[in-house]
Amino acid sequence: MSQQQANPGREPPAAPERQVRWEDYAWTALIMALCLGLAKVASLAGLAEPNVVMMLLLGVVFVAVRYGRGPGVAASVAAVLLYDFFLVLPFHTFAVADAQYFLTFGVMLVVALVISALTSRVRQHAEDARRRERRTEALYRLTRQLAATSGQYALVAVAQRELNELFGGDVGIFLPGQDGALQRAAGTGLEDGVADIAAARQAFDHEKLAGVGTGALPGAKALYLPLVGPEGPVGVLGIRLPQGSERLLTPDQRQLLEACAGQIALALQRSAMAEQTQRVFVEVEAERVRSSLLSSVSHDLRTPLAVIAGSSSSLLESGDAQTAETRRELLQTIYDETSRMAILVENVLRMTQLQSGAIVPQKQWQPLEEVVGSALGRLGKALADHPVTTRIPANMPLLQFDGVLIEQVLINLVDNAAKYTPPGTPVEITASTEEQNAAVEVADRGPGLAPGEARHIFDKFVRGAAGATPGRRGAGLGLAICRAIVEIHGGRIGAENRPGGGARFLFTIPIEGKPPAVDAEADKVSP
Repeated sequence: MSQQQANPGREPPAAPERQVRWEDYAWTALIMALCLGLAKVASLAGLAEPNVVMMLLLGVVFVAVRYGRGPGVAASVAAVLLYDFFLVLPFHTFAVADAQYFLTFGVMLVVALVISALTSRVRQHAEDARRRERRTEALYRLTRQLAATSGQYALVAVAQRELNELFGGDVGIFLPGQDGALQRAAGTGLEDGVADIAAARQAFDHEKLAGVGTGALPGAKALYLPLVGPEGPVGVLGIRLPQGSERLLTPDQRQLLEACAGQIALALQRSAMAEQTQRVFVEVEAERVRSSLLSSVSHDLRTPLAVIAGSSSSLLESGDAQTAETRRELLQTIYDETSRMAILVENVLRMTQLQSGAIVPQKQWQPLEEVVGSALGRLGKALADHPVTTRIPANMPLLQFDGVLIEQVLINLVDNAAKYTPPGTPVEITASTEEQNAAVEVADRGPGLAPGEARHIFDKFVRGAAGATPGRRGAGLGLAICRAIVEIHGGRIGAENRPGGGARFLFTIPIEGKPPAVDAEADKVSP
């Protein structure tokens, strides 16, 4: 079985010229002998001579279709000789009794040769069509694989795999490094010797073929093709076939290689442009965040700084002229505004740490009600005008989470509810379990969320549309911090309006593993 038959999906490299296959001529002799036997039987049966000649011409047509031009010409000559030797009087000699047979032999030879040539040409056209079909299929498969792949390393791996399957040789791809020097991509074949590196460099710099079989550095062990995209060369493709690299120099094979190189170059350049676009997007996004952060922080710091400066200036200038009550109020104002600045700076630092991955949750098994109580204790002043109701089931299981971080989530959500609701409105904290998650809800009876606000309320620097309590407007980082903390715990967080007015914020904590057993047995006291 031939290599092509064993691998129908792969087109082996075409030879520069068809080699003589003596077995084809042996089969030609056998077929013409068979046709002679049929012609002899037809002659003995009394059929007319044109029918006898057709038996031999049938063999010529079959040989030309099956084995090509050379055996077809041999079959044409053999048909005339066999007809003269075995079927024309006198038998078993090339002499003829009637000179008119010379015209018959001439016409028969011309007809046989024309039939052989035409049949061979049709056969060659069919082979060319099949070869073009295989090339088109190979290019389509390569293009489809490259289009479905992203990343330089993955593209190189796909290109090497497809070309190895197509040609069955060693394939190497060389890409320019940061310093401009060509380097063989990791995972690809070929040796990166001095001669091969020089040939690859020659192909890259001049955008022409180099290496074995070419006029440029023929001492290399492989043939190198430049990978040229619309923006210029992006690398070099090297290939070396086990049958001998001189077979790469046929026009058909070179055309296929150049087409593959063009597709690989387009894919590599597309990947490079996508990476560059991503870098630009990240830089633009980072600049936007920095601008937003600077704008927000500068705006939110300006007010407390102005208040602190004014209050401290009044204390310094008035001195003992102010009453004790006035001095206490000024000092309280300085303290409140300093605390506000400290919270703002802490939120900015916490958001930066969460985004950079510097904070890793230290999960421990603990009851949720303790964290809720600790959060409410820290919010005593903020909740002075808001009654708080908590509903946590008595059978609430122990949960595995970072107590400090989840406490921060509760503080931010409850403080946000108090900040954006009128004095006297209640704040409700409810906990429950659903499937493999524990759900915690913080709800209020304030103005609620504006239409469409729930989709982006957890983004950085986004403030609620409803007016906050005077003097308590934040920088828009509290809810963003909540989302980041909940997500690093593997949970979800969302917001929506409540029926009857108000908003509710709900986050989940996954119930992972089995909580440790608690020894409820009391210590026994001896009598």
